[in-house]
Amino acid sequence: MNPRFFLVFLLPAIALGNPAPITPHPEAKPNQHPPGEVDVPENVPFIVENPAFLPGIVLDETEAELKGDWQYSTHTPPYVGIGYLHDMKSGKGEKSVTWKPDFPEAGRYEVRVSHCYNVRRATNTPVTIRHANGETTIRINQQQTPTHGRLFRSLGVFEFEVGKSGAVIISNDGTADGKVAIADAVQFLKQPDFPKEKPNILLIVCDDLGYSDLGCFGGEIATPVLDSLAENGVRMTQFYNTGRCCPSRASILTGQYPHRVGLGHMTQDIGRKGYSGSVSKDAKTIAQVLEPAGYRSFISGKWHLGTDDPTKHGFEQFYGTLVSAKRFFDADHLIRKPDGAPTRKYPEGEFYATDAVTDHALDFLKLARETPDQPWFLYLAYHAPHFPLHAPKEEIAKYADRYHGGWDKLRDERLVRMKSKGLVASETVLPPRSGWWNYGETESGKNPAWDSLPEERRIDLARRMAIYAAMIDRMDQQIGRVVADLKTKDEWENTLIIFTSDNGACAEWDPHGFDIKSSNQNILFTGDDLDKMGGPGTFHSVGSGWANAANTPWRLYKHFNHEGGINSPCIVHWPSMVDSETAGTFDRTPRHIIDLLPTFAQIAGVTTHDETLPPAGESFFSEAAPNRTLFFEHESHRAIREGNWKLVAQKDQPWELYDFSELRTEMKNLAAENPGLVKKLSTKWDVWAEENFVTPLPDDYGVGYLKPKK
Repeated sequence: MNPRFFLVFLLPAIALGNPAPITPHPEAKPNQHPPGEVDVPENVPFIVENPAFLPGIVLDETEAELKGDWQYSTHTPPYVGIGYLHDMKSGKGEKSVTWKPDFPEAGRYEVRVSHCYNVRRATNTPVTIRHANGETTIRINQQQTPTHGRLFRSLGVFEFEVGKSGAVIISNDGTADGKVAIADAVQFLKQPDFPKEKPNILLIVCDDLGYSDLGCFGGEIATPVLDSLAENGVRMTQFYNTGRCCPSRASILTGQYPHRVGLGHMTQDIGRKGYSGSVSKDAKTIAQVLEPAGYRSFISGKWHLGTDDPTKHGFEQFYGTLVSAKRFFDADHLIRKPDGAPTRKYPEGEFYATDAVTDHALDFLKLARETPDQPWFLYLAYHAPHFPLHAPKEEIAKYADRYHGGWDKLRDERLVRMKSKGLVASETVLPPRSGWWNYGETESGKNPAWDSLPEERRIDLARRMAIYAAMIDRMDQQIGRVVADLKTKDEWENTLIIFTSDNGACAEWDPHGFDIKSSNQNILFTGDDLDKMGGPGTFHSVGSGWANAANTPWRLYKHFNHEGGINSPCIVHWPSMVDSETAGTFDRTPRHIIDLLPTFAQIAGVTTHDETLPPAGESFFSEAAPNRTLFFEHESHRAIREGNWKLVAQKDQPWELYDFSELRTEMKNLAAENPGLVKKLSTKWDVWAEENFVTPLPDDYGVGYLKPKK
């Protein structure tokens, strides 16, 4: 069976301008209000003129049955079809709009409703779904922006029989005086035929991995386990993150853009709702969403959501660090929750964090198997290859001589392999070496040519990259232990595994890298001191030159919203759902880490409907929203991706516009030639930023590595 998320739906459904000629609903009263500024074409967000362009079954207002007084209007888009209906708020009695779709086949369908949102709408409009198992009523706030393409909001997944066996009814029952209930359209999306047995879910997230580091994404580092998952699964080539570890992990676990849940930056509270430094109490984690489906949830690795106990967020057991990675050889850096839970003891000199995180993950799986009737969710959140560069000596030795050729040669080699694998277009050309900005932003420059560096510096840098590669190699080996355990325990076929990184490779803070602590301090290691690098008591970073190579062929790195910062490698492996035709293929659909929570909820059969904080993402298994829009911001770097267009900017710099239908290397800025498109996309970004507590952008993030605005 080919899962729906492996298909690309590029639907030309969105069009600016006025709708098609109006054919009023025969039972609705005509619109009595003159057009307002919302009807000016350049102010219209979008109108889907032809519902047939949308995926699934879509019925607009002309295909509904009406009861009571309703007014037909074409104002205040967005909407589906040629207009929408709102109740007249005149007279008494029930007013309702009923759709009765004709289902071609029985099964589970996701139900979505569309409405035109603004402050005049009702905040508790009842929507009743009649389905095969009864009747469900959900009240929705029609002042809120729908999350699916800013057009539809999901009400959940329901069972329907063949034919006109179900209905969706929007009414004004219980809505407040002076507020109107809106009826625009309904959408029904057929769900895949998942295995009857709910799958186990293994989500593996590593830290600061470059786009091309893995062998299956063009790298030279030995990653046979992940390569095998890719060969027997699907590689997502346009999978996005937020550009930084802490915000990404908030988005992964909550299905929200990070500012929406308080983690727009890091764990410092700077007195702003979007930058409170800890995850919002209103946000449900994946663990909490899956709990009603019987899942037991565990986390081993990095938390970094600004709170002190993951077991208060739906996880049964935790082992790892609550903050960023600091030490890989220090067992005291990692803790166990709940308090008093058993923790492994390691002999002196035998502790390594990547191994220990795996040890505890295997312990948690053993615990989960005590209740074989319950599926499990394991969040395996590795620290590697985040600085400090720490790895066992035997792993470093494998790569000690590998990187003396330098980052320029490595970029060339990786690009050749990426082309041969079909990861990037054959005409792709490497962008110029990226720039760098030091700690405190007092200096900046461009990554130098490798051959321009003194020999001693090249030797030092080659060893840094060797340690970085060793960390990834060792992580792959540990993932292999988990894979072997799943196979031994007969859980392999029905376990969904997703692997990704929280952001691109880390350039902090210049081409030489730093030592001792995050700063501008660098030590040039020579002679016998080279062999001490990467061991206990050391602290190094890899630097911007190697980070640039790790993100081949993209521009920039972690912190930024260019592709090198926000595009992660992603592997999806699920033997029960991936057939021989799908295995080894690429999914080139733009996806985002906010999609993980709704994906897991869908396969678990639980609803994500939440009027307080509805998920912002789309399930991998849903038909793709037409011309889906994704938004980004970190440290005033900002971007928006819509269809094949990407608008991106660094801090106070002007917007840059790129057409990704050709290449994604962000080298041909088309902003000057397309001012209208720049305005349209930047306006959408502004609206999103205001709704998600992103703006006004902070002047001071309260950290030493960023210079406050004057």
